Amino acid sequence: MLGKKIPREMHAQLRLPILFFASPDVADSFLCTDETAIKALRILGEISEMRTVHEGKCRVSRPIVYAIVRHVPAAVQIVMGA
Repeated sequence: MLGKKIPREMHAQLRLPILFFASPDVADSFLCTDETAIKALRILGEISEMRTVHEGKCRVSRPIVYAIVRHVPAAVQIVMGA
C-alpha cells in the first residue's frame, strides 16, 4: 500500500518502520523525528497537512498515532521511554 501511494522518489528516503517516541514528560502525544515519514503519512491521509514540523520534530496526539498503528501496523512502531 505504501509503495503505491507514495511517490517513487520518496521510496529510498523513507525508513521503515516509522518510529513514534513516547516520553514520560508528555502524556498526550508522541514525537516523530523523521520528516520524510511525516510527509508520507500526510500523503496517505493519516495526519493533517496542518501538523507542523519544528526543528525536524513533529508531535502527534496519541489517539492519532494509535489509529495509524491500527491502519498500517507493519510500518509504524511506538518506542517507549525515549
